[in-house]
Amino acid sequence: MKAFAYLFILAVIIIILSATFQWDNPITRLLSSIKYSDKMAHLILIGTLAYCINYLMNFRVIKRFNQNILLGTLLVTFIITLEEFSQNWISTRNFDLVDLLANYIGIAIASLVIIKTKPNIIKGYRTK
Repeated sequence: MKAFAYLFILAVIIIILSATFQWDNPITRLLSSIKYSDKMAHLILIGTLAYCINYLMNFRVIKRFNQNILLGTLLVTFIITLEEFSQNWISTRNFDLVDLLANYIGIAIASLVIIKTKPNIIKGYRTK
């Protein structure tokens, strides 16, 4: 699983670079022909990324606002928000609030999966 997580992170980085530098590839062409595929790709890719980052961080939680929060979830949310807003200043990209919403939904689903499958972690047993 660890190798998959690292490879998936690398794949997401390549996908972001591909979009930024407009590299032509068959996957992008296929997805562009399917309605709403971009939004579904955001949801699935970023949700899976959030799960992988949390996995690699051993599902570490921090206590904020009297709640245990997955550290990997916070990290991915912060980075993805910066990445999406940075598109305002990249001529080859377009900021899209719906893309950001799809990212957040993917992150939320990944977090819910972790909470439901690993409830002892969220209760604070692994805070280090």
